[in-house]
Amino acid sequence: MSYPDVSILNDGSCELENGEEIKIYIEYKYLGVTFDRSGTNERELNSRIIQARKAIAFLNSVLWTEIWRLTERNRRKVNAIEMDSLRRSSRISRRERIYNEIIRQRIGIEGTITTEIERKQLTWYGHVFLWFKNYNLASLTFSSNKWVFLLRFGLILHFFLILLLYVHLWRLVFCVEFYPDSDCH
Repeated sequence: MSYPDVSILNDGSCELENGEEIKIYIEYKYLGVTFDRSGTNERELNSRIIQARKAIAFLNSVLWTEIWRLTERNRRKVNAIEMDSLRRSSRISRRERIYNEIIRQRIGIEGTITTEIERKQLTWYGHVFLWFKNYNLASLTFSSNKWVFLLRFGLILHFFLILLLYVHLWRLVFCVEFYPDSDCH
């Protein structure tokens, strides 16, 4: 009879009376649960805590959300995932019919993940707006020969493309606020 080798560390082997040899492990994993020689489940508990921290850290560090296009449908999906994770972590079933606001109060969370995303979007928009406001073409000082050279090779085109990018990004960020039901192409 062969057993899957899911050991972490081999501690030797033991021979049975019928001649069969059994490997002895200090620690092994079976059906997702880690067993060890001590008989306690401390290592298993620690590994579960680490897994939970990684999952929560992933939820907390929502990166690059300032450029997401949040339609109403996407906003509902994100809120549903957030509430599902909050309910699971506090072991409250949907069948208990407890309001989302009450769950947030029990856990001590103010606001939703979508309000945090919107806050990041507004911060990002303010940063981009100030950058374009402070980007002054007159502050670029070149000699007349260099101006002619730069204009021939697309300086105007370059600034025009930056302006188009700015308008397009502004529309992506704030399209939901002005046209919540549209696709905002």
